[in-house]
Amino acid sequence: MLKEGKTKEEIMNILRHFLDKLVPSELAIDTEDVIKLYFSPINDEDVFKAKIAFLTALSDAFYICPSIILANKYSKVSPVYQYVFAYNSNHSLVHCNTFGPCHANDVPFVFGTIEKENDREANVEWMKIIGEFVKNGRTHWSPYYIAHSNVLIPVYYAFRENELQKSPVF
Repeated sequence: MLKEGKTKEEIMNILRHFLDKLVPSELAIDTEDVIKLYFSPINDEDVFKAKIAFLTALSDAFYICPSIILANKYSKVSPVYQYVFAYNSNHSLVHCNTFGPCHANDVPFVFGTIEKENDREANVEWMKIIGEFVKNGRTHWSPYYIAHSNVLIPVYYAFRENELQKSPVF
């Protein structure tokens, strides 16, 4: 998909294709506005940053934004918790090269199947965090909530390097 030798324009065209083909028309997303938002600050020669913009736009379109929409709906009837597994492990189900942790990299940590010694401490800590939530419904972070102005405050926690860091998303 993003093989070496692609230009910024080619990367933008790949994103256009994904958004036009995979985002339901009922959502009325203006593809060109999305392209402008993510790519306008990037120099035409900076292909690495264009790749990051591409992956960020896809992540936002297919993971982040839908999770916020669902959290908004569900938070009206029940607490909603979200986390970002940002721990950069040598054990990866999906190889993202230099882009950091990818979707589903938390799965081996949840089930304790990590074999690398340098990741074991994080594995044990993450299993404790998830186990506490599964057993008792408790987390170290607050649920999403609606502010007075009817605005959803999407609080989540980022798990990085053996610690939780509060990271509100605005």
